[in-house]
Amino acid sequence: CCGLAAQVNITFQVNMQGLTISPNGVHIAGNFQSWNPATSQLTDANADGIYEITLPVPANSTALFKFINGNAWGAGLQ
Repeated sequence: CCGLAAQVNITFQVNMQGLTISPNGVHIAGNFQSWNPATSQLTDANADGIYEITLPVPANSTALFKFINGNAWGAGLQ
């Protein structure tokens, strides 16, 4: 009947106001998506400088993550 959800959706947000955004965009990497810095790109749909993405994460887990200005580790603003 009523099992627990296997995943929950989490919205990640990062304030990038006043920063130069990489031509490759702003991304997130975490343990919920194999730490791939090019997989999950955040968007700023309303142009307020706050980039966001909603991703499924395993329920009852700890989400470890890093925001990346670009799409590769250590890429900076290349």
